[in-house]
Amino acid sequence: NVIASSESLKELLTTSKVIGQDPERFVGPLTDVGIQFGNIQENLEGSVNYVRSIGMNTQEIFNSVVSNSKMMNQYNFEGGVAGLTKMAAQSAMLRVNMGATSALAEKVFDPEGAIEVASAMQRLGVSMGTLSDPFALMDASINDPAGLQKSIADVASRFTVFDEKSKSFKIDPGGIRQLKEISKATGVAYDDLTKMGLAAANSGEIMKQLSFANNLSEEDKMYVANLAEMKGGDYVIKVKDEKGEFVDKKLTDLSEKQLQAAIDAQKSAPKSMEDIARAQLSAGEIAANNLTAIKNNMVGGIADTKGIRDLPELTRG
Repeated sequence: NVIASSESLKELLTTSKVIGQDPERFVGPLTDVGIQFGNIQENLEGSVNYVRSIGMNTQEIFNSVVSNSKMMNQYNFEGGVAGLTKMAAQSAMLRVNMGATSALAEKVFDPEGAIEVASAMQRLGVSMGTLSDPFALMDASINDPAGLQKSIADVASRFTVFDEKSKSFKIDPGGIRQLKEISKATGVAYDDLTKMGLAAANSGEIMKQLSFANNLSEEDKMYVANLAEMKGGDYVIKVKDEKGEFVDKKLTDLSEKQLQAAIDAQKSAPKSMEDIARAQLSAGEIAANNLTAIKNNMVGGIADTKGIRDLPELTRG
């Protein structure tokens, strides 16, 4: 019903390249939550840079953002799309779908449900702020769904142990019954609880090892957590040695300065949507696009000059 300007079309195609989805897939859902197509790039640019700043896959995260965009009409996300993107990234880190905790949010929306869940948490010995406070639960169900998700993940992580033999976290056999009771009380599936608990325990241990790095931003610490791998019982990341080659180094053996250098080396990336889109092109695609532009200018002749191209827009205006 609305004719898009050439600038808006260019922005949509650029955004499409960055998030790996055709415009017809994301324009409709974002319009449904109040973001017009002329403002899509402006709304998504900061979110794209956030996802890249924590070392996650842009296209994977934005597939989740678009699929769950209707949540913006159900919950209050700080910063709109930016808040939704942060929850999508958190969900990916916790290895669950964004909707994994929606049943809990729906349940504690009403006072009766919030009191029921808070009482169950207290009975099970869970005294963590949000989950044991009905008023905090009701507020989080509308204004902080990501915080609600993190709270339940943190609770689940308390029922994990580190297995020295396999060098990995696993669910504590003694906590299985309690986790099943928490699942019944919250409406969060037991399988999702275990996945969230294990992922939270893993990232929590990395954050503990980074506690000395007071000057690192929260995004940088999350970036390290996404880079780190468990090898032989130790968390390692790749850093450049004296020869300029990447080698594995234990987190515990690195200084804050070395960590920052490793982060900067891997995060030197374009910031604007256009630059990001171009960076994602292969050398062959860049050459083909440039040749196409040259051909259009030469073959099109006068019909492709700026004045002629702008005439329909001027006429419409």
